[in-house]
Amino acid sequence: MSPTVSIVMPAYNAAPWIAETITSLLAQTFENFELLVGDDGSTDDTKAIVETFAKQDPRIKLHAFNHGGVVAARNTLLQASRGQFVMFHDADDLSVPERMLRQVQYLEQHPNCVAVSCNISKFKGAPVWPDAIDVSKPPILRPREKSRLSGLGYHKKDFPFPACMVRAVVAQNIGGFRPYFSYAEDADFIYRMKERGSLAVLDETLFLYRQHATNTSKRAPYLQTESSVLSRTFALRRRQGKPDTVQAWQPPFRRIFTSGLSAGEIIQTIVVVA
Repeated sequence: MSPTVSIVMPAYNAAPWIAETITSLLAQTFENFELLVGDDGSTDDTKAIVETFAKQDPRIKLHAFNHGGVVAARNTLLQASRGQFVMFHDADDLSVPERMLRQVQYLEQHPNCVAVSCNISKFKGAPVWPDAIDVSKPPILRPREKSRLSGLGYHKKDFPFPACMVRAVVAQNIGGFRPYFSYAEDADFIYRMKERGSLAVLDETLFLYRQHATNTSKRAPYLQTESSVLSRTFALRRRQGKPDTVQAWQPPFRRIFTSGLSAGEIIQTIVVVA
């Protein structure tokens, strides 16, 4: 039987924590899944650790390629996926045992919903293991259907991407992730998903987000902010019937002036970035 869920997991020098991450996924109460791990040219023991798990569980499939970054890795794994739903999962985070089941059930019961996320709990160092988190209450849809594109509000708190599950057909039809928005490619991805249907967030803590020095928000905060507000600007353009003028990658800040934006859009973007 084909897997219902494909877990897409890029991994680059994730040896300190990837074993714990995979263990949390193997502990899922929903078992019909494949775990696609993309070793993105790691120079540590990441590949060897994944190979050990893959020998023990045929649902784990290792893909190894030269270092190309998380966008390329996600897109490669997305193309290789076979599931009805796709769960994007970083190699350092943890999922509570009930997470996959809850999200699959929600998507099956709500055909107009293209992606569902959940509450997240952040931790440093040793995690509060999922058994300590209460998942007994039924899922509740938070009132987050109203789009915030018309304002300057930022969406990440409204729809936590690290904890989301997406309909595979939607993820593939919108073309996966775009390298133009590297460091905040998830923001652009979320906006384009929203144009295909509704997004939902389960009012349950089913995901543990690991905080450390190599998080994108720590390594490249300006690039992340710039790409985030540019993704919002382009989403507004599409809503207004204007062309999506995303070009090849440009150096930081220069993209604001080389993306075909109007003077008003440039000013608005600069204000948000600043």
